[in-house]
Amino acid sequence: MSRVHAVLRRFTVALLAFAAAGSLAVGLAPSAAAGPHYPWQDPGRARAFTEAAVTQHGLSYCWGGGNENGPTFGTPDSRCNNSTGAGFDCSGLVHHALAKAGRNPGDHNADFYGKNLGTIVNDGSRKPGDLLFYDWGNDGQYDHVMIYLGLNRDNNKIEIIEANGDRGLTAATGHRVRFFGLTAPHRVRRIAF
Repeated sequence: MSRVHAVLRRFTVALLAFAAAGSLAVGLAPSAAAGPHYPWQDPGRARAFTEAAVTQHGLSYCWGGGNENGPTFGTPDSRCNNSTGAGFDCSGLVHHALAKAGRNPGDHNADFYGKNLGTIVNDGSRKPGDLLFYDWGNDGQYDHVMIYLGLNRDNNKIEIIEANGDRGLTAATGHRVRFFGLTAPHRVRRIAF
């Protein structure tokens, strides 16, 4: 089985698992003490959010690319054009997926989302659809955002969908919207609608 098929199979299993978990609470009356309702607890919203990102798999990484309507060529120095195709950067992919799930958080970068969007949750309690953030420069600025899909039971790695690359790197140099397995992020945030 190819790696893409294996990832898609794990993603489908994860979607079914959190859909089933969400359906367990359907008959319960909401309580004021229960706190905010998160979209990832609603299988329809969680599915819409994650599927909006997953359907972009394989598109170009374009610095500054993507908006609520889909992929774009990004900034002029992204080197995205008609031959590479339009694409996303990490925050553009999140922006697009959130818009498809019914929320438009505005056009912001990973650092803004990491500090302002949703609420911080413990890494151990992450759920599919949570946003994971990295501060690779260790300078207090979040450099990257990705969408959590679930835990890979085969190797205990975090499965995510992300638009990954650097300024000036596109699909032509191997940078695309991709699935990936990784270790613990620096911050996890959950968004309430």
